[in-house]
Amino acid sequence: FELGFDIGDVDFVMNAGALDSPSRARQRAGRAGRRGPVSRLINFVSGDFELLMSLAVINMMNAGRLERKHCVEKPYDIYLHQILSKVMQRGSARPGVIFGELAAVESYRAITAAEFDGILESLVIHDLIKKENGMITLSRGFEKRFSGMNFISFYSVFESEKQFSVLENTTRVGSLDSHFVMNGLNAGDKFMLGGRKYVAMDIDLKKGVIQARRVDSGRAPRWRSEPVACEYDVIAEMHRVLGSCGGRGASGGEIEKLRAVMDSCANERFDELVRAASASGIDGGGIYLWPDEALNEVKILTFGSAYVNNVIRALLTAAFPGTKVTSSCPASLSVAPPPLLQTRAFAARLGEFIEKIPDIMRSKPEILMKSAAASGMIKPVRGKFAAYLPADLHDRLFMMKYFEPETACAHIRKHSVTSLSRPDILNEINL
Repeated sequence: FELGFDIGDVDFVMNAGALDSPSRARQRAGRAGRRGPVSRLINFVSGDFELLMSLAVINMMNAGRLERKHCVEKPYDIYLHQILSKVMQRGSARPGVIFGELAAVESYRAITAAEFDGILESLVIHDLIKKENGMITLSRGFEKRFSGMNFISFYSVFESEKQFSVLENTTRVGSLDSHFVMNGLNAGDKFMLGGRKYVAMDIDLKKGVIQARRVDSGRAPRWRSEPVACEYDVIAEMHRVLGSCGGRGASGGEIEKLRAVMDSCANERFDELVRAASASGIDGGGIYLWPDEALNEVKILTFGSAYVNNVIRALLTAAFPGTKVTSSCPASLSVAPPPLLQTRAFAARLGEFIEKIPDIMRSKPEILMKSAAASGMIKPVRGKFAAYLPADLHDRLFMMKYFEPETACAHIRKHSVTSLSRPDILNEINL
């Protein structure tokens, strides 16, 4: 629905799950009503988070706003692919010529000559190029890796998503997306495929095969090429919508427009969420802490997106050795205190530290990457060519993909860190 295919006269689009982006929602809704004046989209949500996020996206669309997209300043892996492409195109090339041509492209302008040289050295180490007499040529290793099917695996920078084949006895009845299988499908679980219902009898992760038999009920699978990280603007808008009874939340006029698009069930649940948020102290403009002594953890409602949460999480883990910081959604973090430290006392220390993060980042910007590495947050970058990068550039690429330090600092400066007045009420909100 987002690629613009002309699929004819569609009455309306049905979307399962949260609307996570105004631009994506517009694209999907725009598939319907193309031969008339109105595009219609019906959205089905499950749970509080999906409801609040969808309302945030609709509120942004009502105001004619699109989200700011997270961008990677230096896409080293795509740059590496372009280096190989230019050498492949010409047979051989001078490094200086390639660097100059790529430097003229806006997407690669920030990449330095030293970084370019580091990538070349890594390509030599991986036996993808060789350097002779001041010229670069492709090596035999490149031919071995990419020459199959007339270099089709080289031309695309995208990796094909693994699919799991579903077998009923020995008959293949279809396939399931790996993300759906790896994130919650277990033997004994029911699912739908091709309009029929099945139960998974056995899942072979190595072979990518699921043995199944038909049953009378099942859940619809989700299909996605890569998990979508919710942008900062969307999570911030969700904060405004939830805090609509507070001084910095969404206005009455905005809320009335949202009520008009919700059914009675959604309206009733939204009222309950807003009342709970107001009673607990959420006003649409803070970072909220509360110690849960029963679970021995401190919950932090950041409303800052995964990119902001990753910054806070890395620095907290480095500053408080022995802590365990987890994030179940882009709006919150959970922090387990170190041994022998009381939850309430730890919550106060956390609040003080979070407020200092902008000053820490200004004086020691390098500490973020060191903290992320020390806490084990840096993982292999997904992508066909990232594995051939030098280790330091690979880690920098990971940080650019999943962290927004400037946004995190601006978010903390804008939102005061406060303890919730009635944290127990937040048990009614499933975030």
